[in-house]
Amino acid sequence: MTQLTHFMFQKLSIIIPAYDEEDAIASIIERSLDAKSSICENTSVDDVEIIVVSDGSTDQTVPIAQEYEPDITLINYVPNKGYGAAIKTGFHAASGDLVSFLDADGTCDPLFFIDMINTMEKESADIVIGSRMGKQSKMPGIRRFGNQLFVNLIKILSKQKLTDSASGMRVIRKDRLPEIYPLPDGLHFTPAMSVKAIFDSNLKIAEIEMTYEERVGDSKLHVLKDGIRFLRVIIEAALGYNPFRILAIASIFLFLFSAFYAWYPIQYAFENGTLAEWMIYRLTAVFVTFNSGVLLLVLGRVTQTLIDIANKTTPRSSLIRTITDVLFLKYGWLTGFVSLLAAIYTLWPAIYEYTVFSTVSQHWSLIMLG
Repeated sequence: MTQLTHFMFQKLSIIIPAYDEEDAIASIIERSLDAKSSICENTSVDDVEIIVVSDGSTDQTVPIAQEYEPDITLINYVPNKGYGAAIKTGFHAASGDLVSFLDADGTCDPLFFIDMINTMEKESADIVIGSRMGKQSKMPGIRRFGNQLFVNLIKILSKQKLTDSASGMRVIRKDRLPEIYPLPDGLHFTPAMSVKAIFDSNLKIAEIEMTYEERVGDSKLHVLKDGIRFLRVIIEAALGYNPFRILAIASIFLFLFSAFYAWYPIQYAFENGTLAEWMIYRLTAVFVTFNSGVLLLVLGRVTQTLIDIANKTTPRSSLIRTITDVLFLKYGWLTGFVSLLAAIYTLWPAIYEYTVFSTVSQHWSLIMLG
């Protein structure tokens, strides 16, 4: 019987990264201060600190935030370093055993930290994400669409479900930050954290639906530029933690292409007992793509083994991994021996003919197959 471990926490650090948020900063600070007592009353946390990080703001964000000192800690620096840099600065200054953050634009409710902390304790999670993808969410349509594309890609690459890869409201166990780092400084900080947690079997991520309001002021997100960064982060994380799945998917596409492209020559050979001379180019492409698929599969399997050892992660089981292990690891010697015998059988007439007569009259397709 498995015994579940429940964590109890003493202090929550709330990080509020802010860059030119003069229209919203006062409201989010006041709401966070008002939420402190409710958080302490309804969770195991008995203390809450609020850290506002001004990421090179050029408007009235800093003077407004200074009015709330010493009830909050204000960190101000120039120039602007990026959304992720501001959050990491707050993490470094935080004294809580739980660190959290929420956007300064008024879209998130600080009271939701209650549900997130309780979910973390109940599920023994390392990271809890507030999902903005519920029916009541007021997220703009284009951002909802982009987020859906990214979470579907993550699902394909990891086989794990996530509804919001870039949410700006999270709670994290501070002692797990070394395993989550390094993280980027820009707006792709949040999807980078998500995919690292998804792909690392040593980290447990939980997600609960939250309310999400329209932001106050102009958004700092650039849909195309930041979307490309998000995509790059997902691919890099997938290659860093689960390269076998990506390379296996690429191998499957190469195998399917080979089968599709070889279908007509095979049908032609059965019907006519030979192949047309022009098909040499087509079959060359077939053999190259098929062999490339095999090489990618083996490369992915070897790379995955090295990464599992380096990261001390538990290997993920899958049908294609099992097949690869059987063909190339457990019975690799047999696969190679059978392949060698088949090649010798196919090429033997040509080998004999060339050895005796110094010429080869065998059809090129048999040479290629061998």
